[in-house]
Amino acid sequence: MPSASRTRDMTSGGPLRHILLFMLPILLGSLFQRFYNVADAIVVGQAMGSAELAAIGATGPATFFLLSIAMGLTHAFSIVTAQYFGAKNERMVKTTLVSGIYITAACSLLFTATGLLAARPLLTLLNTPAEILENSVLYLRICIAGTAFQLSYNGAASVLRAVGDSKTPLYFLIFSCILNVAIDLLFVLCFGMGLAGVAYATVFSQFLAAFLSAFYIFSRYRIFRLARTDFRPDRSSLAHVLKIGLPLGLQSLLVSVADMAIVSVVNSFGTNVLAAYTAYKRIQEFAMLSYNAIAQATSVFAGQNLGARQPARIREGFKKIALVNIAIALLIVLGIFLSKDSLLRIFISPSDPQIEQIAAIAVEMLRIYAPFYPVLCMILLYNNVLRGMGEVSIPLFSSLLELAVKIGLSFGLAALYGATGLWFAAPLSWVVAMIPSLWLYHSGRWQRRAAAFAKGEGAKA
Repeated sequence: MPSASRTRDMTSGGPLRHILLFMLPILLGSLFQRFYNVADAIVVGQAMGSAELAAIGATGPATFFLLSIAMGLTHAFSIVTAQYFGAKNERMVKTTLVSGIYITAACSLLFTATGLLAARPLLTLLNTPAEILENSVLYLRICIAGTAFQLSYNGAASVLRAVGDSKTPLYFLIFSCILNVAIDLLFVLCFGMGLAGVAYATVFSQFLAAFLSAFYIFSRYRIFRLARTDFRPDRSSLAHVLKIGLPLGLQSLLVSVADMAIVSVVNSFGTNVLAAYTAYKRIQEFAMLSYNAIAQATSVFAGQNLGARQPARIREGFKKIALVNIAIALLIVLGIFLSKDSLLRIFISPSDPQIEQIAAIAVEMLRIYAPFYPVLCMILLYNNVLRGMGEVSIPLFSSLLELAVKIGLSFGLAALYGATGLWFAAPLSWVVAMIPSLWLYHSGRWQRRAAAFAKGEGAKA
């Protein structure tokens, strides 16, 4: 198997210790990834103004929508690889990597072409304010042009994490984040390139992260060194990845549709509300870092132990990490309420004439969303542990339910209570959407998949 100095076999030893140690590099990596997203917002908001900040914010849901299917597929690489790694099946670990390469290449071509053509119609459909539409289209097109780099890094990082190496993707990401911030400042402050400079800096940083990760995989790990004959497509492996990845991608797509619906309603309230929403989303991204890192680590833990046919160990690890997860969520809620509007003002220049109105709107949003963060952290945990074991149908149904409730409440509450009513739509949809995944996990029906691996039928489970 790959080098023991980097991999982590989570099928023996203390479950909580494994999950937390594996989670820390993922958390730090996510922190740096968010940092360079936030750096874009800070550079733009401070150097250009709230209108340009709103222009970046308007592209977020569109980008997520265009890449959602592909991101679900790259997540599937991690799930399938982790299962075969736990089962000590070296041949299928290698075959899954090759399948991942083909799927990543196909997705990169498809979604880059689609994104470049659909950027303006999509942003227009989202009711992007006319005064920021051109800047939003420019920013989105440049970022979408780097789709291949983003998906390649995500795929490489997923494969490394599946075999227990969560540190190496972190190192490459830190390097690219620092470089991104430096190029941001150079392009915007020195060369005056505006939003285009911010977008070009992001694409170049993603390219470096993807290149370094791929080079490391093929040079460091013997199991991933591919000969020409290895590139023959394996239909069963492709089918296994697609069977898990397409529902994951569809689930991400549904989430993105719900986000676009909300942004469409947000846009109808004007640029100030959109700028406040953009600033809030940046803060929520940081708040969710620990939830996502714990969920990803637990997903790999569940996948490896499913392959090793240890369902009792999965239950033990989940129970312990759930308590940690909720405790972290409560601390984040407390921190948000104590910070008042100090965090929000980081994203807006003090000289901006709209700063007080924007800050007031964003504070209201934070205080409505934050109390529901314990629910959000648990729905992520339930869905990821189920996905790690290949259970994708119920998490998909959960997303459908969230989509329906979120869109319905967004339009209904906004019509009745204005922007204040709109902010309640997402939190209430989290509560409803958690119910199916909670039921499936505690019913124990997922244990049949461990039995399937015992019979050598992992790909058919």
